[in-house]
Amino acid sequence: MNRSSIIKYIVLIVCLGIAAYAALYVALKHGVINTLLADKYVNYRFSSFEDGRFYRVGPSISAGGEVIEGDIGNELKFCPVKSDWICLESNVIKFAVPRRALKVGDHWRFSNVDYTLLPSYQEMIPGGPAPNTEAPLWPYRILGRQYELYVIKANHHDSKEWSQIFLFSPDHGLVGYMTLSDASTKDDERNETFWLTDENGPGSNEFDTNIASSAFMPVDNVMTLLK
Repeated sequence: MNRSSIIKYIVLIVCLGIAAYAALYVALKHGVINTLLADKYVNYRFSSFEDGRFYRVGPSISAGGEVIEGDIGNELKFCPVKSDWICLESNVIKFAVPRRALKVGDHWRFSNVDYTLLPSYQEMIPGGPAPNTEAPLWPYRILGRQYELYVIKANHHDSKEWSQIFLFSPDHGLVGYMTLSDASTKDDERNETFWLTDENGPGSNEFDTNIASSAFMPVDNVMTLLK
């Protein structure tokens, strides 16, 4: 290779480097890189009512294996899709439901939490629900659309005397949950409510297909949490 060819080769490399740098700068300026990184694992967000205040966006659950509250991320593990359970396991939120149709009276224990399916009464009479109208699914209707939801109560056996109610759709996954506390003396600290802001949440087919392989717990861990 003669001197002239070497110079042309160096100039070509420099030009390509400048072009690559310019493309990267444009991508960063317009948020393209950040968008791609953010979309690698979908975040399923919840709006919330906490401590007497309404928030546009509360915690989010990432299919990459995190519960995110503000700028803080906590590790989250899911039950394998091929297991008999749908579950979320972290130090921030725990939830578990059998991967099957439920019936009135069902109860189960997972990760030291006792769960009970609460009945949905289809009719009301003065003084309370109409007898023999219990059903496992609550037909919740809002803004012209109806969702069939399981209402599941979770007892954590916590000294603070708090429990949770989860709203789970067989089609749309976890769509909401409430934290109930009898220990606080302040009315606005006794209840917290979280509603899914997306169409599908954890436990739906859409969510399952996006879960990172590293976010699944081993099957042996599932069996341990059932004890």
